[in-house]
Amino acid sequence: MNHISKSFATTVLTSVLGLSVLTACGDSGLADGIKFEQAGEFAQAYTAFQTAANKGDKLAQHKLGVLYMNGTGVAQSDAEAFKWFLKAAEQGHLDSQFNTGLFYINGRGTPTSYEQAYNWYLKAAEAGHKDAQLNLGNMFLKGTGVPVSHEEAFKWYMKAAAQGQPIAQYNVGAMMQAGQGTPQDIKNGIEWLRKSAALGNADALYSMGMIYQKGEVLGESPTDAAGFFLKAAEQGHAEAQFAAGLALINGYGVTKDPNKAVFWFRQSAAKGNQNAIAALRQLGAQ
Repeated sequence: MNHISKSFATTVLTSVLGLSVLTACGDSGLADGIKFEQAGEFAQAYTAFQTAANKGDKLAQHKLGVLYMNGTGVAQSDAEAFKWFLKAAEQGHLDSQFNTGLFYINGRGTPTSYEQAYNWYLKAAEAGHKDAQLNLGNMFLKGTGVPVSHEEAFKWYMKAAAQGQPIAQYNVGAMMQAGQGTPQDIKNGIEWLRKSAALGNADALYSMGMIYQKGEVLGESPTDAAGFFLKAAEQGHAEAQFAAGLALINGYGVTKDPNKAVFWFRQSAAKGNQNAIAALRQLGAQ
């Protein structure tokens, strides 16, 4: 329940790299590129974005980086994607600043540099980019290129959480419960977990299930516990899949259903969960 999610926003990568809001179309190449992009005509979009990008349009540069990263309308190239993200980042495009940091930390299209990753994340984070704030928190939590600091990690997670970033909300909740980087605050920690769960975060859903199962703070509620376990299980959370199986085999908060229980035990066992493997063995349903 107090596990901190340390992923570098990998669940956010695809959506963030494609996120751009058109606020002004002073360049016809950019405007044409947007139209082609929306129509799914990516080769034409590439040509139009390239024209505008070469003239220095930062949004076109960002979008060109996205096309190169995904290999959409042009041959996939991390090096080209990084080149265009960096150009846009240097002009202050927030998503490109985030992407530049992400490419540096993962060594995509450029040698790995935690120092550069930190610098670009910091630029975007200070301007309010919630996923950059999340990843700064991750760097401080893990000591990746910076000294370990739970206080700094919590600070950046809280900034991202306040903007609705579900992974950050989960981390804030877990750190509040553990008193890690902040004074322990069980009840407020649960509220942050609840916010994250409401946005579908699997770790938060599982944690809420455990909270309702244990009943130490909110009181035991088998129905709520089983409901949260099943929602997390549907997202592939191995521990939640095992917990859902237990709930179904015992009729805990749900109608007893051995067949569904075996299904979830198998899903969990396939991910290496030893408890699920043992349960299947005991049921003779390997």
